[in-house]
Amino acid sequence: MEPLNAMIKSGDYKLLLDAVKGFRNGFVYGCKVRAPHALVMTLLWSRGPPMQMATKIFNATKQHGMNLAKFAFVFKLLYGVLGKVTGGSAAWHSVVLGALCGFLFWGDNSPVNVQVNMYILSRILSGFAFLWMQQTATQLPPAVFRLYAAVMWACVMFLFYHHTGVLQTSLQSSMTYIYRESDKYSSVRDLIVYNK
Repeated sequence: MEPLNAMIKSGDYKLLLDAVKGFRNGFVYGCKVRAPHALVMTLLWSRGPPMQMATKIFNATKQHGMNLAKFAFVFKLLYGVLGKVTGGSAAWHSVVLGALCGFLFWGDNSPVNVQVNMYILSRILSGFAFLWMQQTATQLPPAVFRLYAAVMWACVMFLFYHHTGVLQTSLQSSMTYIYRESDKYSSVRDLIVYNK
């Protein structure tokens, strides 16, 4: 423990230690976010033996945690190195390293990666819209958000009813439950009490 404390105090290994801490925080955050989500989604939509369901939850949690951890480690380490080499950080550093790490760690077409990339897409589109408003000092009328909501829901309902297979699996499941399984009932009991 003493040599590690000496390394931290000396500052000689700051880039590496920052990256290690990024790895740790990425893993913890990914597990904290994915474990409850995977648990709920598995309990709601999956069938099978308990051990198979537990394995599914564990694997999704591990993938999310490790992807965030590896991304954070590599990004922080290379960002620090680039800053040292070029004499300071520049906007292109985050763009190039974000693309590289996204390609390496979020590029596999798995359910976890699809969901995380969709989440990121919605956040960056909103972020760029707010950035544009800040830079142009534009105030959007309240009706614009209603228009935005109308376009999003028009798109998702079109895709669900006419091209279901292109939607992400968890979205397909929830939409099927709400909009297709609500057509199936034969008595008051399965109309109101439980889904057939």
